Amino acid sequence: MKELQRLLVSHLKPTPPKWPPDPSTLLSLLQNQKFPPPSLLHRAHALILRLHHHQDPALISKLISLSSRLTRIAYSLSLFTHFPNPTTYLSNTMLQALSDNGLHARAFSLYKSFSLYHSSPPNRFTFPPLLKACAGLQALEPTRQVHAHIVKLGCEFDAFVGTALLDSYYKAESSLAALQVFDEMPQKNVPSYNAIVSGLAMHGELELARKIFDEMPERSVVSWSAMLSGYSKNGFFHEALSLFEQMKASGPSPNDITLFMGCGRFKDLGRKPNLTKYENLRNDQKSHGLKYEVLVFNSMHIILRR
Repeated sequence: MKELQRLLVSHLKPTPPKWPPDPSTLLSLLQNQKFPPPSLLHRAHALILRLHHHQDPALISKLISLSSRLTRIAYSLSLFTHFPNPTTYLSNTMLQALSDNGLHARAFSLYKSFSLYHSSPPNRFTFPPLLKACAGLQALEPTRQVHAHIVKLGCEFDAFVGTALLDSYYKAESSLAALQVFDEMPQKNVPSYNAIVSGLAMHGELELARKIFDEMPERSVVSWSAMLSGYSKNGFFHEALSLFEQMKASGPSPNDITLFMGCGRFKDLGRKPNLTKYENLRNDQKSHGLKYEVLVFNSMHIILRR
C-alpha cells in the first residue's frame, strides 16, 4: 500500500514527475490491495483519469472489484456505466460485484441487457456469478433462461458452470432439474459433488444424498459437513453421530462447523453419557488447533448441563 501511496502523492501534484506510470504498473500496484481505504481508491481513480487510462478494461475492472469488496457498489456501478462499450471481462466483473453484494435482480438485468445488445457476449466465466444471482432470486424461470443460454453457447460441460447451475436449481426448489444437470456432467469435481449432496440432504432426500456421498472419489470437510447437516436438520441424530465418528476415523480434520453439529446431536439424543462424548469433542478441538467459536462453546455447555 505504501508504494501505491507514494506514487499517488508524487503524480497527483500540480507538477507531476516527467515519466508517468504505465497501465501495467498501476494494475500491479492495485492487485496488491485487498481492502484499501476508500480515499486511496478514489485517488487511484483520479490518477487513472489524469493519465487517460480510464478506457483500460483491466484497470477499471480492478477498481470495480476493489470498491465492491468495500461494499461501495454504487461507485462500482458508476465506474462500469461510464466505460464505453464494456468488454465481456469487465461485464463479468460487474456481475460478480452485484451478486456478491446481494443485488441479484440487478445482476440478472445487467446480464439481459448486455446479452440483448451483444455489446459483450457472455462466456463461461459469465455464468457462475450470474447463476449465483439466480440462486439468490430463488426463482425457477431465470435459471431456466440462463440454462438455455449456457447450452446454446456450449458451456454446459464446464464443471464450474454445471456446479453453479445445479445449485441454482436447488435454490429454486427444482431437485429434478438439478439431478439431471449432475447426471449429464461429463467431469464432476468435489464442489459439484458437494452441491448435489447438500441440495439433496437439505430437501430431505437423505438416502440418495448418502448414496452419492459414499460414491465420491474424494471428499472435503465441506462434503462431510453437508451430509452431517442434512442428517441433523432432518432429525436423523444417530446417523449424524455415526457419520461424525466415521469422519474422525477416516475423513479430514473436523472444523468448527462439524464439531458444532456433533455437539448439538449429543444434546438432541439426550443421553447421560454425554460428558465423555463432550470431553472427546473438546480434545478433538484442541488437537486440531480449532478456536472456541461461540456456537461450539455454547453447544458443549448445553451438553454439560443435561
